[in-house]
Amino acid sequence: RGSTLHVGLSRLLPHAISLVDRNEGIPLAPRARFAGLDEPGVLLVVSDASGHDGCGGWAHLGEADRAPAVVSEAWPPWAREALRQFKLPAAQRSVGAPLLSMPAAELFATWAVAEAAASAKPFTAVIAVGDCDPAADALDAASSATPQMSALLAHARESAKQWLGVSVPREWNLDADRLSHPAELGHVLRDARLAGLSPSHVAIPEWCWRALRDTTALAAAL
Repeated sequence: RGSTLHVGLSRLLPHAISLVDRNEGIPLAPRARFAGLDEPGVLLVVSDASGHDGCGGWAHLGEADRAPAVVSEAWPPWAREALRQFKLPAAQRSVGAPLLSMPAAELFATWAVAEAAASAKPFTAVIAVGDCDPAADALDAASSATPQMSALLAHARESAKQWLGVSVPREWNLDADRLSHPAELGHVLRDARLAGLSPSHVAIPEWCWRALRDTTALAAAL
């Protein structure tokens, strides 16, 4: 009791019971490839997170969707402080202070943008583009050894079972980077309209912020 194995199995057991109870079965012939953007219900999310300003991105359903949902929100003060604490050397952190790693912040941005778009763009699978390798790897593995990433992945998989993480160089992710700084939102919306798009500004649901705040308390194994 109290060992790493005991803790891990205790966390695994509820998920195992849930899978058994749902009795969804296993496909006889699983897909060889991830669903494409031209298939119904596949949401493309392009996102980014700033280490101090905020997070944002945009999402659309399929190549014919000319009305992207656009997200750009500042970090709440508690999230900004958790990011700041994480950047400090361990010996300089406040005892018991909530922490938020940048990979976890990037993963949150991906999930939050999808959730913000969901009311107008219902989806069953997500292709998530960002510039953070750990976040993309966690999405592809559907698991993580760090409690914060694991908790966020669990929330993401409640929204859709299929997530494809794609990591690109930062210089390819410029629009999402701009949206991680809320002061740039108006400029991005203007540029989108000039490109013939009809963007809509949508907000991250409050329950996503509550989930992130709970996540910042999962700092023991960081």
